[in-house]
Amino acid sequence: GNYLFWPDLASAHYSNLVKERLHEKNVPLVARQDNPPNVPQARSIETVWALLERKVYENNWEAENLDAFARRIKQKAKEFDQNMLQAMVEGVRKKLRAMWRDGLYSVF
Repeated sequence: GNYLFWPDLASAHYSNLVKERLHEKNVPLVARQDNPPNVPQARSIETVWALLERKVYENNWEAENLDAFARRIKQKAKEFDQNMLQAMVEGVRKKLRAMWRDGLYSVF
């Protein structure tokens, strides 16, 4: 598919090893200088992670091991509406403009 790796600002996500691996797989990466710090409402991926976490742990589910955890994440990720995810990504520019125009906390 058409993927874009949009990490949080953890140093590990920008390590040479990660960047090389993404390059090998032809996965574009949002450059650190283009990644807004401490503004989770500007990064749709933060919302996606929160939704995925909610789905994974619904009904107080607990992983028995790492493999079960990975299977559960993959299973729950497939439940996302692809149109919703696409709309979230496409709306980032609009959110950034609104935050610039109306203030940082005008968009949630």
